Amino acid sequence: VLRQQINELTKMHSAVLQREPIFIDDVDSFLKEKQIVKIFLMARDDKEKDFISRSFKEKFGDILALGWTINPNTMPWQLGLVTAKGISKRRGVEDISKHLNVPLDNILGIGDTMHDWEFIEICGYGAAMGNASEKLKELVLQKGKRGYVAKSVNENGVIGVLKYFGLI
Repeated sequence: VLRQQINELTKMHSAVLQREPIFIDDVDSFLKEKQIVKIFLMARDDKEKDFISRSFKEKFGDILALGWTINPNTMPWQLGLVTAKGISKRRGVEDISKHLNVPLDNILGIGDTMHDWEFIEICGYGAAMGNASEKLKELVLQKGKRGYVAKSVNENGVIGVLKYFGLI
């Protein structure tokens, strides 16, 4: 976060990161020392989200990808996730499956936003946190016994998922 841009969103940013963000004086100096892997953009409503999406696609669509998600700590703000084109959670699951020689049918995907469905969909097993969107919960439950809706993250929902699938 640029020091001159610290504002009410900085607290939300900290909640998403689960730590204080890095504060910098200028972007150019930072980029000479560090490599950026992911950037969060924030939109206060759908109108702003659409404007950001259109502008982003026009300027960076050939080299970067923008996907949207929500976080309970930032509601009603929406988070735009910027990554290099071709980088995604789905791609990560596919690469891990290939690298470890574990079939996708044997992989469990857990998430809490519709953005997570892109990788949960290809996993043999799927789970949604209790605080996930209703649409994600519905999609996960379409996996039958291989789908589960747990309690929220703050209620140790991941432990419930692992117990349900007999992993602990």
